[in-house]
Amino acid sequence: MSLFKLGTRRLSRSSLRKFGRLLVVAAVALVVYRHVAGGAGGRDPQLAHPALMEALETYRRYRFETESSWIDSYSLQRNLLQVRKGPHRGSKVGSIEELSFYDSDPRLAWTVYLDYFMRPDLLSNEEIEFSWYDWADFGDWNKLVSLENTPLNCSVVFGKHFDVDFLHEAEAEVGDVLFLSERACYDDERWYRKQQLLRNRPDGPPSDLAGLCEPRSRGRFQLPFEVAQLHDGVRPEVFTLQARSHLLSHVAQPLSLVVLERDIGCYRLGVGQRGRGNLVQSGLLARYLEEHESEMDARGDIEFDHLAAYERFLNSSVSAGLRVEIPGLDREIAEQETVLLSPDDFEVDVREIIEELRRSKAENLLSTHESRYLESLEHSITVSPWLAKKYFPEAERIKGLIGMGSHRDLRFFKEALIWDPEEYNARLNSLIRNWLKFTRANGLITWIAHGSAYGHLYNGQRFPWDNDYDVQMPIKHLHLLSRYFNQSLILEDPREGNGKFLLDVGDSITVRTPGNGRNRIDARFIDIDSGLYVDITGLSVSSSPIHSNFKSFYDARAPSVDLKSMQKGFELPERGQELNALDVNQLADYVASHRQLFQNDQIKDVNNGKRAEKQIQTMETILQHGLTPEERYIMNRELKIYNCRNNHFMTLDLLSPLQRSLFHGAPAFFPKQNLVVLRNEYNVPAMYGFHVFEGKAFLPALHSWFTYSVLQDFTKINNKYPDLEKLKGTVSDVQIEDTDIIFKNMLQLGLVELFAIHYTSFDVTAYRVKELEIQYDETIDRSERGRLLHALWTQVSPKVSSPAKDPVIFSYERNLWREMVALLGKQKSQEIQTAVEQAVLQQLSLKAQQMHRRELPLFKIHNPSDELTDDLNTSVKPIPNANVIFKEEPDI
Repeated sequence: MSLFKLGTRRLSRSSLRKFGRLLVVAAVALVVYRHVAGGAGGRDPQLAHPALMEALETYRRYRFETESSWIDSYSLQRNLLQVRKGPHRGSKVGSIEELSFYDSDPRLAWTVYLDYFMRPDLLSNEEIEFSWYDWADFGDWNKLVSLENTPLNCSVVFGKHFDVDFLHEAEAEVGDVLFLSERACYDDERWYRKQQLLRNRPDGPPSDLAGLCEPRSRGRFQLPFEVAQLHDGVRPEVFTLQARSHLLSHVAQPLSLVVLERDIGCYRLGVGQRGRGNLVQSGLLARYLEEHESEMDARGDIEFDHLAAYERFLNSSVSAGLRVEIPGLDREIAEQETVLLSPDDFEVDVREIIEELRRSKAENLLSTHESRYLESLEHSITVSPWLAKKYFPEAERIKGLIGMGSHRDLRFFKEALIWDPEEYNARLNSLIRNWLKFTRANGLITWIAHGSAYGHLYNGQRFPWDNDYDVQMPIKHLHLLSRYFNQSLILEDPREGNGKFLLDVGDSITVRTPGNGRNRIDARFIDIDSGLYVDITGLSVSSSPIHSNFKSFYDARAPSVDLKSMQKGFELPERGQELNALDVNQLADYVASHRQLFQNDQIKDVNNGKRAEKQIQTMETILQHGLTPEERYIMNRELKIYNCRNNHFMTLDLLSPLQRSLFHGAPAFFPKQNLVVLRNEYNVPAMYGFHVFEGKAFLPALHSWFTYSVLQDFTKINNKYPDLEKLKGTVSDVQIEDTDIIFKNMLQLGLVELFAIHYTSFDVTAYRVKELEIQYDETIDRSERGRLLHALWTQVSPKVSSPAKDPVIFSYERNLWREMVALLGKQKSQEIQTAVEQAVLQQLSLKAQQMHRRELPLFKIHNPSDELTDDLNTSVKPIPNANVIFKEEPDI
């Protein structure tokens, strides 16, 4: 695709926002062409104008654009039937029946699936055959499938690391590296010898793999073995392939596919629970090709236009019947700038819900999701918090992850993205943006919490060292989430990206106290291509003793609560059935007399619970000492103080009304008194300015965080690189003229990923700076502050786009660029990279200058006639260098 070929692109809101940027890049394209082609002296026909422009466009898009449009189209002959790896790479199979493997591509899956659900004879409850193969990334796994000569067995994916001889043999046959992350390590003899010495340590996989991995007959889309049970005591690149095999054949199917329509609604498609065949095996693709044979060209090729299929789906009569509507919820609440919460949001009558669902079940009126929800509740009410088993599987023991493995879901783990900062950033960005779009689409209330909210405080994004997100919900909305969406595969609107996320709610959500601490998280929103997730916790009334942070609050209000009268006829909602009907003392007695029924760690947990309750009754330093669980529950309910299972407490006054902002460029809510909430957990400094924390530094001039050692390099604090330009000011007070030097130094040091992340997130971080300026400008009154924040939200926020590219398209374009580098050669491709980077450097420098001069177009508001009506650049004063704005909440 040429840089100037815009005609085939859909003019989405995102495209229109970036049209100005495209014009700028188009203007410098001729300069780039002269620089590269002229520098080559016209000697190389490979750098003829079309090839140069294609390479330029590919590198620019891959590294510096965040649009979600595909750079090319996907078709049967050009893509699906082309063999791209293995001994037959470069050839083409004759038909889909000859395919042994194919890489998942959302354009293919979307087109075929949506076409199936638009059948005129479709039944309202019809379900489709599903395979993880069509939706998760099996690209590296397919490299093993393509092998015909290299021996394969279970030991390949259960060794602590790959055998280097196997690796070289397999890669020679595949025609590519087997994986990207840390692949170079295997070519380092010292590193490999060290791995050899470590492989026999006792924490590795057992020598007998029976029950973990079983041989099987080799077939299409399969390896000659099948992983039945995961073992994570191996390196990440090995575990990735182990987990993909397990995912394909043993991880439960989702109950449904939930298709988002931007953030305004969603549709639910039923998934069959019996077959696990992919599009080829199930016959879905053959059916599609047969019914669309008239659309094939003379070569037998047909394009899979997923966006056209999606538009047809939205406009069809079928979609109306598949649209999800949650009774009692108003999606319009997501459009408000503040959301008022009610005490009713934080209590759920589980017994009443169970009875209601049982009545509907008797009349055969329950959906599949509601049936599973009922089963979950019936199980949950029998679970004692002191005996609950850990629900979420986490990759805690993967080798070489420096403690990061526990922040990945074991089932969907894929490689070690911490070594690929751009893809890591893209996946995390997609993850939170889609969670926020999904909840907005359904009117579900959620807000950003804990470390994620702390990161937003500075620049509207997560801290760059955080590898998950924390969100909270009222317990009422957590139950609705479970009832309507548990075990759904959430699919992003294909016009906006290609995110795919499993919504997984734990099996004990009626348990609202920490208990043994193994289930502090209620639910997760999991990226199925990496295992990264959003931690979801529900806030509710419970009998947990209030944290000491709330002493003054408790001392002032507790005396007014008439516990004695309120206990009459009160039945503790936390009491359930079976062992969960017992309080912890009764449970301890039961366990002591039936020790043979319990494991040692369960006995220990119950005894710990008994000691904890005794301390509450006897220790006067505990706020609610002497109160029974029933009394504590009533007290917490009356004081409107709520907690999650991780014992984080929140009062209704701290939370409500929730305040709107942007987080990663997406609309998000935060607690009303967010600073107070954060100070209950963290030591939040009062000043917004240069700040160093555990090896990371916040640079206000760039409104971004950096690893301090890297910051020392590109600001030349340590004089480690004598050729770099030195700053004119100090690193703690960077002047505007120094930002250009910093950007140049980043590129000179080869910190292209860091430079690109800063470039693509500029508008998001600039928005947060402007929001802080408005919130904390003491020269304007409260009314004017409200007006300006409203203008910022309604007029500016729609212009702020995603700070990172869709990760699926990012990986696709990165592979295209790798192929181009191989064709053009290192020198020519490096010249293209340098030319594009210099053009982007000029753009970034210009935006930084405009923001400093308070002339940034982002903050200029125009009416439909394009007349300037308001300029938020100059409406408020900049934040002074010497400030303590985070000392207290803004007056809003």
